[in-house]
Amino acid sequence: MNFSQAADIVKAMVQHNLSLPAGTPDDQHLVPYLEGEPGGGKTSIIAQVAKELDLPLHVLSLADRDAGEVGGIDFPVAGENRTVRMRPSWMPDEGPCILALDELPQAPTSNQNLAARIANERCIGDHKLPEGCVVICAGNEAKHRAGTNYMPSHLRDRLTFIPVESDLETAIAHFVQRGFSGYVTGFLRFRSEFLQKFDRDAKAYPSSRSWARVNAMISMAQTHLHQPLDGPQMRQAFAGQIGEEAASTFVGYIKLHDKVPDMDKLIANPDLAPVDMDAGIMYAVSAGLSSRMDDKNAKNILKYMGRLPRRELTAYVVKDAISRDPSLKRCDAVREWALKDGRELIL
Repeated sequence: MNFSQAADIVKAMVQHNLSLPAGTPDDQHLVPYLEGEPGGGKTSIIAQVAKELDLPLHVLSLADRDAGEVGGIDFPVAGENRTVRMRPSWMPDEGPCILALDELPQAPTSNQNLAARIANERCIGDHKLPEGCVVICAGNEAKHRAGTNYMPSHLRDRLTFIPVESDLETAIAHFVQRGFSGYVTGFLRFRSEFLQKFDRDAKAYPSSRSWARVNAMISMAQTHLHQPLDGPQMRQAFAGQIGEEAASTFVGYIKLHDKVPDMDKLIANPDLAPVDMDAGIMYAVSAGLSSRMDDKNAKNILKYMGRLPRRELTAYVVKDAISRDPSLKRCDAVREWALKDGRELIL
């Protein structure tokens, strides 16, 4: 399922678990396990659900801890012939909250066995998770060979497997909400096949995570390097994050992007502004307009977009603008467009 669908079902599972009264049998607690390609946004889903439900998020990376750190270390009791297990430092002190067990299949079997008890019984030894602490797990699929280990059958039986697939619309909406550069969002609209291209043998490949870092590189270049984004230095930097093929194509798009008409003049005079039939430039113009749309200029922007031969580009502009500013749903020009032309495309 796509990012949005996975987030919806995980959110519902968390709400279900929080609604259960104390003492509810373990088999009534649902433990979602988000599984997908490396860098595909699994941990972002958990963070999004925590934010939407206003719950503190605690992340335990099982691949980074040894069994003693996860399970707690036994210490001798002074003056007595016994030991006591210390409460692990990762355990939340109070709920409600979310505990994310990340990199589950990358963890050694000893940690996966401990995770099975955390997931099912919500405890380690005598130490219980606080009431209202909901467990969510995430990890890469074994077929991607991203450092994964065999998952014990008793752990698999305690999880609800939720496959996460890369989805352009939800990825773009997420990027727009975070204020990503129009270079990134426009390019991914133009060449969507580069959103996610996992290659276990490559040093770098495109993914949602790597595009977030490309966005950071753009800011870095503009603020600190003062280098042109389509120059050889930045092409090599991009290649180090998303691979040679994606970087070369991205830089080519940036060169097109810089040929787009002046956005302010275009918005001010939508009837006479030039329309370039080059597909790359049309996507670049669309990205620029969506980032500028507000209640005052939406009518002019939609008027200009109506002159473009590709009708779906207007839907992209409106979708991305609403992702950035949900209040645009109430804009008269947007509502009029949706009722007249965009009903089946967006709202």
